[in-house]
Amino acid sequence: MNPCRRVIRISGLFAALLAVIFASGNSAYSAVSPLVTALPDFANDTRTPVRLAGDQSGYIYVTDPRSGGIQKYNASGNLLNTFPASKTVSGLAIDSKGNLLVSQETSVAVINSSNGTPVAQFGTFIKANGIAVDNLGNIYVTDSFDNCVQKFNSAYAPVSTGLAAAGKPSNSFGSVGRAAAGQFMQPTGIRYEKAANQLAIADTFNGRIQFYSTGGVYQKTIGSFGSGPLQFTSPQAVSFEYNPADNSLARMYVVDAYQSTIQVIDAATGSFLDYVGNYGIKNGQMVTPGDVLFDSFDPLNNRLIVSNGGGTLVQFGIDKVTGKCGSANNGSFTVAPTTNLCSNGSVLNFTGSGPWSWSCAGLNGGGTATCSASAPSNQIIVNIVASNGGSGSVTSSPGGINCLSGICNSSFATGSSVTLLPRANAGSTFAGWSGDCSSAGTGDCTVTMAAARNVTATFALIPNARVSGTPYGTIASAYAAINLSGTIETQGITFIENLILNRGTSVTILGGYDSAYSSRSGLTVLNGTLTIESGSLAVDGLVIQ
Repeated sequence: MNPCRRVIRISGLFAALLAVIFASGNSAYSAVSPLVTALPDFANDTRTPVRLAGDQSGYIYVTDPRSGGIQKYNASGNLLNTFPASKTVSGLAIDSKGNLLVSQETSVAVINSSNGTPVAQFGTFIKANGIAVDNLGNIYVTDSFDNCVQKFNSAYAPVSTGLAAAGKPSNSFGSVGRAAAGQFMQPTGIRYEKAANQLAIADTFNGRIQFYSTGGVYQKTIGSFGSGPLQFTSPQAVSFEYNPADNSLARMYVVDAYQSTIQVIDAATGSFLDYVGNYGIKNGQMVTPGDVLFDSFDPLNNRLIVSNGGGTLVQFGIDKVTGKCGSANNGSFTVAPTTNLCSNGSVLNFTGSGPWSWSCAGLNGGGTATCSASAPSNQIIVNIVASNGGSGSVTSSPGGINCLSGICNSSFATGSSVTLLPRANAGSTFAGWSGDCSSAGTGDCTVTMAAARNVTATFALIPNARVSGTPYGTIASAYAAINLSGTIETQGITFIENLILNRGTSVTILGGYDSAYSSRSGLTVLNGTLTIESGSLAVDGLVIQ
């Protein structure tokens, strides 16, 4: 097997790193080991992530050959777009104009980072790999198979270094070799270190990180081939952490594909600090990681994002991690959400039955975020109709409807069950439902809120007495409705009232009716006085007490 091809295959994974710098003023102090928290994968819809880049807007870009090109994510790990590429993609960087620089085997493509439109193509390589951009906009590309680094200006034109080795392009520096400083055996990742204005290059087969000036002059080496601290068997990429107060350099992170780990190094002294991650498939574990990115544009967290050979983007919180709501926040759900509750931190205090609320607690002293989600709802409209002076109310279980008269409404979660409870006032009776409760008769009505519901509840006066079918609550009110003559039919109940006949009408009172007025089998009792001042009265089935 060709060893170069083997390394190129495994280096197709990238990672993003976030670091914390311990510095004060202009005097740098020795960095300490970071407090590392394994976070959920930044993204799991990648297939073969290779290289990573981040821009000042907080977007993360990933070259992913099997997914078709370059994937664009927001800071929460949501995939926004996939920009197709005509060739196999590998290295990735952002140029001074905000365009994407993508190495594609024998050249570098320039792609608009907003819409994925090709802008330009430049360079000639045997195997273009890592890309870096310095503070002046100059571009540096490692050629893994030609064992050198090529330099271009911001207009994508070659820049002669005056240091090109025999047989190498004039705009290159470095040569092939294992022993001497400044020689490469398959360089892969490259990163610009802004504090010292240097380039850090992963010299993969030599197991070391070599530093060069932007002019191509060798500066120093960190690491050697091996498997212990400051030793590497397949270093693939470097990322740097800066103090946000003064931009001084604090820690550097080196990803080792064969060790499936990241070494944290004090950038000031070159001493080993700690390991981040190990081999495995759980959170905080990696399989042949290929790149690491310090996400300096995330306003909430210090984090590392790592392209993982398992097809995911692994992320680690470095030092303080602020709790942050996930994509379920402000969402609408028919059942309680169980995923995407927090993009950072741990879920606490999940409550509710729609709407719901929860908290995302920060880690290592980070703040807590408050999150919520709603349930889609439909409305119940209740119309209370008073028939012949009847009255009553309608309430609901669960609560929401408490309608005493007229039209009332309330919203309930879609799919939920709501029971409407009719209650007649004294002297009235519930006559029944119409609308979406018409099948419930005169009982309670239960509806499922699959859609909006509209119901009418009718309450009628209890017909203690009636004249020509019209109900009245008392004998006196029935008598008042008769003009010249008429018959008052009364239920076989007791009326507590005094009756005065003074209108000169001819009246007949028939007592003892049942509640349906279908038969007479009892007596009506008048508990009071009966006075006839004018007119005439005939009675049947009436007892005066």
